[in-house]
Amino acid sequence: MNTQLVDRYLYRSGSEIWQEPNGLLSNFSSIPQPNLIGLNDVVKLPGGILLAEGGMGKTTFMEQLEDLLHGQPVHLFKLYEYIGDPGGFSIDFEANLTASSGDEAQTLILDGLDEAPDLAGVILRMLRKLSKNTSVWISSRDGAAIRTIQESDTELNSYNLAPLTIEDLHVLATQASYNRRLTCTCYASWGQWGRILGCC
Repeated sequence: MNTQLVDRYLYRSGSEIWQEPNGLLSNFSSIPQPNLIGLNDVVKLPGGILLAEGGMGKTTFMEQLEDLLHGQPVHLFKLYEYIGDPGGFSIDFEANLTASSGDEAQTLILDGLDEAPDLAGVILRMLRKLSKNTSVWISSRDGAAIRTIQESDTELNSYNLAPLTIEDLHVLATQASYNRRLTCTCYASWGQWGRILGCC
């Protein structure tokens, strides 16, 4: 389970959000951001395609979405695990979806299509078999594979992951510093027992 240190937001592709000149998200207290969709509202959407560059937090966002949907069947596939193995993906996909009742609402999360673009055709075929009660989320960098799915499945709206605010960066930097201090304390306590493992 992921701890959500800062709130992350999506916005519909093609819509506008206010950003600072440095590319960070403008603070909401100074400028209203009506186009932003928070995680608690994302769970109410019927699925979609999440676009963001590498390292922006797509996987973390998808894992947090999975956590929020714990009351219903959720199937999270990390597609990098199936690089060069579309057959293995098909088998696992069928097994997971068959295990759930076709009548109940469920969510399918396909994380990181850009890392396994050869799965795009398999995914398209699988999506055609899904019941209408299945919400589908696919995360990816922009690229040929995700564009193929966008063009073929017009019901999946595309969203961008909004950048962080400067305040978010401060929170994350503070948390990272705190975790580093905890590690150093651990090293020091080992040192008291005569085993010096390292220091920060």
